[in-house]
Amino acid sequence: MIAVIVMSSTTFAIPFLIDIFGFGGVFAARFVYGVADGFILPASNWIISRWVPRNELSQAGSLFTSGFQLAGIVGPPVSAAFCESSVKWRGVFYLCVMGALWVLLCYFLGKDTFQKSKLISTEEKAYLSGKINDQRYKQKTKRKMPWKEMITCVPLLACLYSSFCFHVLLMFIASYTPSFFKEVFQLKTINNGFYSALPHLGQAITKILWGIFIDDLKIRGKISQTTSVRVSQSFSCILVGIIMLIIRHNMDCDDVNVVAVMFVLLGLALGPSTSGFFTSLLSLAPLHTGTLTSLSMLIGSLGMIACPWIVNMVRVNGTPEEWQTILLIISLLVISSGFIFGTMASADAQSWAVQNAVNADIVMEKNGVNKDLEVNKDVEVSKDIEVKDDIGVNENNSLLRKSAK
Repeated sequence: MIAVIVMSSTTFAIPFLIDIFGFGGVFAARFVYGVADGFILPASNWIISRWVPRNELSQAGSLFTSGFQLAGIVGPPVSAAFCESSVKWRGVFYLCVMGALWVLLCYFLGKDTFQKSKLISTEEKAYLSGKINDQRYKQKTKRKMPWKEMITCVPLLACLYSSFCFHVLLMFIASYTPSFFKEVFQLKTINNGFYSALPHLGQAITKILWGIFIDDLKIRGKISQTTSVRVSQSFSCILVGIIMLIIRHNMDCDDVNVVAVMFVLLGLALGPSTSGFFTSLLSLAPLHTGTLTSLSMLIGSLGMIACPWIVNMVRVNGTPEEWQTILLIISLLVISSGFIFGTMASADAQSWAVQNAVNADIVMEKNGVNKDLEVNKDVEVSKDIEVKDDIGVNENNSLLRKSAK
């Protein structure tokens, strides 16, 4: 919540900072915004891993990140409308007051673990206790962070490379699609905003549907966790790369609507990637989800820095030929990440992460702490309910035991 408050405040202040301090004020505000933004995804992913069973992580991740696509769909047309209105560009920054509404909802309704929630039933808590068994013990003991194992973990390295390439593509779609349509097809501001939102619309549709589809296959035992993330990421990246190459060869088309359809298909192809490397990050080491997400964001930030560098290195006059070269470079990056992730990635908890959890249990047992700690210390469910390793319900409470099964 603090991060969202900081991000909303700095964004709201930008028009005033421009009038008072000029470029320096905007630079400082954006820097503070970036620092706060760095806390959002690690904290959110940590919460997801404490609320969602492994077999449902794909659709949970898709639903959680759908806000990015919603902003991408609504943002460009609304921003274009503000720029054409009497309010001008300043109105875009005032939209951040929506962050205040989110803070209020989160403060009164949000909980970091399901045990603390008063909005779910006893049966739901018992079910989650049996499914999410990574939290059998309270984290009262200090655990050594396995940095060496992390940086040498091949599946994690595959995730990080995918994160780099994904953010190069994401930066291109978010920041350079308007310039692409303006310089190649000479679109006006309002039309440009509409066309720039098309990839986000396509991605919003498929990421949720694909997440539900792939989780259903996992629940029914048709595919493994690892196969699901590999197929999702590889299929998405290779298809995105092919579509970008097709766009590259159709830039001389007189009908902009043909290219617009290709951008919708680009978004549709990008959707399944959320069930790929993002889901893998949530699965490799549940106890270290926040750390892995931070590493992914760090590498992703490098990708977002690399994208402007690639564009500015190639684009001098904004000619179609220059944009063709840019599309070629980005498409090859995305395709390469699909092949690398498809052969090296995993969605299974890694041995170093599992061993870390086992060691923590041993330390707690030596300190006289019962391994079968009560899940419901913060929110009492029943005095007779204790958390078991895989079931999560005491034998004396048969009703909840059936619910957990």
